[in-house]
Amino acid sequence: RTTYTLTMAPQNTSSSSSSGSSIPDTRPTYTDEQLHNALLNFYGGSSATTENCGHIFGFGNPHHEMSMLQRITATTMLDYESKLNEGQDAAAAAITELLEQA
Repeated sequence: RTTYTLTMAPQNTSSSSSSGSSIPDTRPTYTDEQLHNALLNFYGGSSATTENCGHIFGFGNPHHEMSMLQRITATTMLDYESKLNEGQDAAAAAITELLEQA
């Protein structure tokens, strides 16, 4: 029987590429509260109810530990939000632009 162990690199540290150069990790890190709020806003904020969100894993449970997929989704949403707030230089594509390109 083979056992596999998944280890994750710490965030916001320098990592070495195959060429040996060190590249700083500039990705932002978010608190659990920020991630939770991002998902709650995605679900509809204060108007989200058990009736329309009860099927979502952990919805309505204040002690719920988010799944990895929920963390990835919330992080992506917060990353995208920060790009939208940076201004024209780093503007993220609007959904209408993406649909036109498709």
